[in-house]
Amino acid sequence: MKLTDVTNEKLVMINTEFNSKEECIDALCERLAQAGKIKNIDDFKQAVREREDLCSTYCTMEIAIPHGITSTVLSSSLCFLKNKQCFDWDGDGETPVRYLFLIAVSGDNHTGENNEHMAILSKIATLTIEDDFRAALADLKSADEFINLLNRIEKEN
Repeated sequence: MKLTDVTNEKLVMINTEFNSKEECIDALCERLAQAGKIKNIDDFKQAVREREDLCSTYCTMEIAIPHGITSTVLSSSLCFLKNKQCFDWDGDGETPVRYLFLIAVSGDNHTGENNEHMAILSKIATLTIEDDFRAALADLKSADEFINLLNRIEKEN
């Protein structure tokens, strides 16, 4: 699976001015709903929040990777958000987030050989540990640039 198979420009937000994870998650869920990727926005938000309640999806380096696995997802998807400034993800003063990757996966596609959740999460985690990738995220000015970045990386690999 390629990341470009599960995202598009409509699922990307660049230079937002949000101040909380709730605002970010709400905005990206709206994008998923508008793109027809989820059946019920409230159910999907609840799945993301329940997962976040289990354990923070903050990953260091100004990155968080929240995710929801639920039958309300019609098509596995990846959203990306670049905020203009960091905000405190967990409210503890120690979890600055500027970049957010939101994963949406159907409950049917997260086990066994067809584990789309782990495939997407693994690819994102691998990319975000690379200094060059994070530098490219910092330079992004548009959703098209994000998609082009993913395309370029996928062609190199």
